[in-house]
Amino acid sequence: MSTQSGHPGESSWDYIVIGAGSAGCVVASRLSENQDHSMLLIEAGADTDNYLSTRIPIGYARTFHDESVNWKFYTEAESGLNGRTSYWPRGRVLGDSGSINAMVFCRGQQRDYDEWEALGAEGWDWPNVLEYFRKIEHVPFSSNPLRSSHGPVTVTTTEQAAHRLNRYFLEGCGELGFAMNSDYNADSCEGVRYYQTNINRKIRISSYTAYLDTARKRKNLTILTNAEVLRLTFEDKRCTGVLYLHDGSPAYSRTSRETVLSAGAIGSPVILHRSGVGPA
Repeated sequence: MSTQSGHPGESSWDYIVIGAGSAGCVVASRLSENQDHSMLLIEAGADTDNYLSTRIPIGYARTFHDESVNWKFYTEAESGLNGRTSYWPRGRVLGDSGSINAMVFCRGQQRDYDEWEALGAEGWDWPNVLEYFRKIEHVPFSSNPLRSSHGPVTVTTTEQAAHRLNRYFLEGCGELGFAMNSDYNADSCEGVRYYQTNINRKIRISSYTAYLDTARKRKNLTILTNAEVLRLTFEDKRCTGVLYLHDGSPAYSRTSRETVLSAGAIGSPVILHRSGVGPA
């Protein structure tokens, strides 16, 4: 168990999860279900409780450029874009990009997963990942066996709320030969139809609201926000701890079981530091 639960100084935990984004929220929630394990979740961004826009669906229009919840990344100048840069918004808040995006719910193509398996990514074929897609979602508008109604993330369709002009657009697509697809997250993703979104009762449903918002009430889970990870420490090939800044002050946390790195693919470099020299 933690020696200093919630304290930003040196402490010890069974599990440490780095990053409270779409993956980290789920991992921290599931691991903390076992009350015998102590959990530390480290997030570089802020707490969602201070930002109403992360709960309101149209709030993404505000968070899209709000540096308090958005890293606001830009690419280097791209020669193929005549030297222009591209804006890459990334979440900087509990739930990360899942708390600031537009909530369009769309699975990947089935054949992509099968190709990953064929290339050596064992367990990533479509039948395997389908099981986890179904665990995630609650889809009240579909009875397709490839969908589920038991998961924590409610998925709804925009059909009832769409402007009537959209119907004419879809009819035009049909006249041009495009397939009408009643559920692009089921048998095939090809065709045209209204968006599906992770919204329920006018509230956005992110991995934070679906998983972590409830889990954070557990006594064995401590969440640190405004905590930026600097490096991981190792003994041989085993990660032994995490060095980070919490509210600008250095801190070090050890882990007795596992460290889960889910900090995202953009803007999260990690410097590996061999133990024996110390955590600093």
